[in-house]
Amino acid sequence: MKVSGKCPKCGSTDIKENMMGGMGNIMSGRYYRCGSCGFTEIWQSKSDVKAIYALYTILLGCGLGLLGYFFFVA
Repeated sequence: MKVSGKCPKCGSTDIKENMMGGMGNIMSGRYYRCGSCGFTEIWQSKSDVKAIYALYTILLGCGLGLLGYFFFVA
């Protein structure tokens, strides 16, 4: 649907891009939805994948930092 602009299920050209806000957009990608039948495709680009890896790296670093703080300081 993203490339052709046509719904593969019903053939309609009423395609809308639905983007979830915040973390939902990073984790799942972009949704392309047919306005006629509701068929949905999810597309994820390389930048979305890089954002997911960056998020996991930050969360892991914060978790290890807190663990180190409690282990050595507290």
